Amino acid sequence: MAHFAQLDNNNVVLQVIVVHNNDCLDENGNESEAVGIAFCQSLFPGTHWRQTSYNGNMRGMYAGVGYTYDPINDVFVVPSETVIDLSEIVLTSNATAASVLDLIAPSAEPVITLTAASAFDVVAPSADIVIDLFETVEISSSTAAPV
Repeated sequence: MAHFAQLDNNNVVLQVIVVHNNDCLDENGNESEAVGIAFCQSLFPGTHWRQTSYNGNMRGMYAGVGYTYDPINDVFVVPSETVIDLSEIVLTSNATAASVLDLIAPSAEPVITLTAASAFDVVAPSADIVIDLFETVEISSSTAAPV
């Protein structure tokens, strides 16, 4: 089975579909990306496609929704992480890990990684909540518990 990533006009992956190998064979019976792309375009007219490898054998890695295709280097690139300015977050004495997550990403199931290159602590006024940014801390709203 072959995998093809549909790209928008900015080369961002919209979806990845599985195509049977028979639909990627040229007139000599060899697998051809161009034939696979033509097949995808017959299913979804007016679209742009690039082949991706589930095993990461081509274009750097397997493409996922939201990844970007870099045509200069012929690779898929993972979306960049969102940077959160922690100086804007003020914690109160009744703050919980879940409520902090709601401040940062209220409508998502985020996993947030906090890191820092220098000594910097986020301290909640009037509370015993401290996140030491010398360490990497991962918080997930599905596992968040009161601090």
